[in-house]
Amino acid sequence: MLLLVTGGFSQLFLKVSQQDYQKGLSLTPEAYSQSYERYRAQLLSKKMVVDYPAVGVFAVFLVLLGLVGGYELAVFVIGLLIGKLWPSGGRR
Repeated sequence: MLLLVTGGFSQLFLKVSQQDYQKGLSLTPEAYSQSYERYRAQLLSKKMVVDYPAVGVFAVFLVLLGLVGGYELAVFVIGLLIGKLWPSGGRR
């Protein structure tokens, strides 16, 4: 599951990076200077944009937390069951 999440976010990052690279190839000084004021206003605005690397790191953290937490919960439950079924801890 972790591989699927990581692979999905990797593909997303690759796609965004390729789009930015293509924009950079087609950008001319004239086109940049025409959109300068709009670009500056966008940078100075208070709008929040999605920070894909931060979202990816958070998602991977949640997946790892779920995996480790699930493992620890399973070990705890199995330990309780063993304690209930065999009060001596399974030793004879």
